[in-house]
Amino acid sequence: MSLKKNILNLLLLFSLFLIVTYRVIAPDINIQPDSYRYVDMGLNLAEYGVLTDQAYSPDTPPTPALGMGGPFTAFEIALAANLNATTKDSLSCIARPANSTTCDVKIPALKAMYIVEIFVFHVAIWIIARLIFANQPIAWLAVAFSLGFKETKSYADSILTEPSYMMFIGIFLLLLVYAWQRRQQLTPWFWCGIALGLMALVKPAWNALLPAFAILLVALILSRRVSIISAVRAFAPFAIGVVLVAVPLFVRNVAQLDFWGLSDPVYLGASLAHRLAYNAMSWNEWAMGWLYYLPDFGDKAAFSLFGKDAVSRLDFSPQSYFVYGRGILHAEAIKATSPQEAGGYLIRHYFFNDPLKGIAVTALLFWRGIFVGNLMGLVGLLLSGPMLYIMKPSVRQQILFIALPLFAMAGVHALVSISLHRYNIPLIVPYSLIMAYAIHALGNRIMNRLPPRLRTKLSSWSQIS
Repeated sequence: MSLKKNILNLLLLFSLFLIVTYRVIAPDINIQPDSYRYVDMGLNLAEYGVLTDQAYSPDTPPTPALGMGGPFTAFEIALAANLNATTKDSLSCIARPANSTTCDVKIPALKAMYIVEIFVFHVAIWIIARLIFANQPIAWLAVAFSLGFKETKSYADSILTEPSYMMFIGIFLLLLVYAWQRRQQLTPWFWCGIALGLMALVKPAWNALLPAFAILLVALILSRRVSIISAVRAFAPFAIGVVLVAVPLFVRNVAQLDFWGLSDPVYLGASLAHRLAYNAMSWNEWAMGWLYYLPDFGDKAAFSLFGKDAVSRLDFSPQSYFVYGRGILHAEAIKATSPQEAGGYLIRHYFFNDPLKGIAVTALLFWRGIFVGNLMGLVGLLLSGPMLYIMKPSVRQQILFIALPLFAMAGVHALVSISLHRYNIPLIVPYSLIMAYAIHALGNRIMNRLPPRLRTKLSSWSQIS
């Protein structure tokens, strides 16, 4: 039986690899607005060995600067460019926006990396489900659901951070579950910290999870659910792992740029301008937004009930709050201070001037951001309550342990950005686990109502998987 299980798992893993490979290779490359700055960063690193936010020029070396966003994507693109001349030529063509629409984009080296990264993400979900449920059918159902989320497919053909983001979140959550199950050991927590540090090199906002964990542990200690010694034993190696990954970039920024930090405050200022513009919405718009931001049908329902004009500023149209923040509010903040200090100005004048409104709008944008996969995210969220209720306590604790940090980060994204679904791709993991458990529980209920002989045959077949 064990041999049959191993063969079946290998076949399913191979099938998973083929699906991921097809999704990456088959479509044409989708060049999105953010793709250009990542290509510029990567080519400058490949050609000149310089991390910078300046546009790439084949004839002019750039000056060192802080990159826009996490540096991992720049290193990934630089490696792909140096490994394959065709990839580098295509990226060089893309880096000239005036000609980019006529480029024959072929990036085999980068696509190969995306295949590995997205495959690792799905495999990590499989292993996480096995660790939590100790059940092979649930594990493969979780993988099947993760493939059903449109983000795992739609970002397979874009030059963005998302493939590496998926890989590192999968590794981080896998190590988090492993550390939880062996929480008296120091080493798993250390490697979990390393994984979080690497993910923060892709998405710098994830650095916020370290102090968030510290606050959570203090709360658990004060409630006497965790002893001080246990908390320190887990948090100390975890924090050391995060810091070790961040140290080289921090030292580089201090030594080369005299900047005591990890990411460019200019980037944060732009993101805050987009986000804090939404604080100008009326309370009527805020109330309507809870329906409008429901996935798939929410906007249509809001149009029918309130009229399109009533919610027109909640989308990305020319009159939207997003466009106002990008075009007017950001310029105002820069004019009043500087590009580096614009974020602080915006927080003082457009959040703390009315913190109640700021918190309320953050809650609304959190609502918008958690529906990863549109209707699949809604189904996963709706099933969470009843499924967590019927789970064994040990299983429920592990699901909550990986889900709570992800929802906390969704809150961070709603606080400092416009909370796009792609920022919350990690929620695919708990949603997939919940839906897999629901289908398995439903299957068991149906099985129990079948004739005994048929039930025995089906049970023997399911044990092979």
